[in-house]
Amino acid sequence: MGALRIEVDDNGHQFWMPAAGIPWFVAVFGRNSIISSLQAIAVYHEFARGTLLKLAQLQATELDDWHDAQPGKMLHEMRRDELTTLNLLPYHPYYGTVDTTILWIVTLAEAFNWNADVSMLDECRTPLEKALSWIDKYGDFDGDGFVEYLTRSPKGLRNQGWKDSGDAIVYPDGQLVEPPIALCEVQGYV
Repeated sequence: MGALRIEVDDNGHQFWMPAAGIPWFVAVFGRNSIISSLQAIAVYHEFARGTLLKLAQLQATELDDWHDAQPGKMLHEMRRDELTTLNLLPYHPYYGTVDTTILWIVTLAEAFNWNADVSMLDECRTPLEKALSWIDKYGDFDGDGFVEYLTRSPKGLRNQGWKDSGDAIVYPDGQLVEPPIALCEVQGYV
């Protein structure tokens, strides 16, 4: 886990968050960093704090279809490769994930259970309010009571849950499920 650490600066304080993986994914990945933080929380709750703060710093503030961003949404990943630098891919940052925002809220609650740090809650109050608003306004964009996703970026991920490959969500007969898609685990997180 030590090799996966990424330093987070927050108002002059240094924290750590876990990257997604070595060697290709030493970068901020929302869901991966959240899950790793949750799994390590009993032995090192500071990963959760660093992850929460970094994702809050990168929380979307406006609608941006190229990056699949919506106000209050937490990012999926941030890459610095050549195609992204040339703006041929939307990954700096990319918000195409349906579950990171919700898991961010779960992690905030769990981190507080372990560290009892009221200042962390105070610092995360505004991002929390924005995340909760995202669930109601953009997560459940058709008002049916389910949080679903629909990629808006022409270069974005077709599937925006933990199984994010293009052919991951299929019917029993193998036919691709057409978006919008409401994943069962996402409903459980909410």
